[in-house]
Amino acid sequence: MDGDAHRASSSKDRKNLFLLEVMIKKVEIDADVLLKSFTFDPDKIRVIDVAAKVGFSDFYSLHIDSCGYIERGLSHKKSMESVSTTTLDLEKAPLINSSFNKTDDETVPSIQGGKSCLFPMSTFQLVNEIQKSALYVELFTKDETAIFLGKTKLFLGTNFVDVVTSSTSCTDLPISAFMRSTLPMFSMFGDVSGLIEIYIRLSCFGKSILSDFSYMHTEREKSTQMKRRCCRGGKMCYL
Repeated sequence: MDGDAHRASSSKDRKNLFLLEVMIKKVEIDADVLLKSFTFDPDKIRVIDVAAKVGFSDFYSLHIDSCGYIERGLSHKKSMESVSTTTLDLEKAPLINSSFNKTDDETVPSIQGGKSCLFPMSTFQLVNEIQKSALYVELFTKDETAIFLGKTKLFLGTNFVDVVTSSTSCTDLPISAFMRSTLPMFSMFGDVSGLIEIYIRLSCFGKSILSDFSYMHTEREKSTQMKRRCCRGGKMCYL
């Protein structure tokens, strides 16, 4: 029983490698709501650059430096223009921070901004985080004196929990959960200030990559020790 308990505890604490991707397709901000909250001169400020902060309350936060821009008007709202066509590729997940790549089954057009976070975490800890915490999204103007534009939250579905829990036994990795959602944004006074269309994907690469890193580190240490033994004083030594 002690052995079984130890194995169960080890499996519970063992860390897997996960990739969290957050992509913002569209943002709409109601200028009327903004004018009630802040002082804007519509004759001088026609374009507002937008930045975002996305994350769990006590977990990693992703700062998206640019979500595009909003062309302002006094009494109407405009969505951001489409600026690109972006696609996703799990096989090149480590490169997603610099560029997205194409797959056959998932294509997200006109992404305004996005970022990914690669992190190790135990299955138990991540499931607990997903179940108890909402994912918060905050929008700000992108300048030195950032102005709060709106905030919203969403809970990741059971499919995210299923992917995390199945990652301990699944041999066909990576596996992913994906969701897209359009949500209202709320000002600091609780008024609806606009909306956001957001895409979220969580992928698990299992423990093999972490094990490979550990193996490479161990082999590098062995190689260094061998070189030190074989090359004392800069001369080859025969052991």
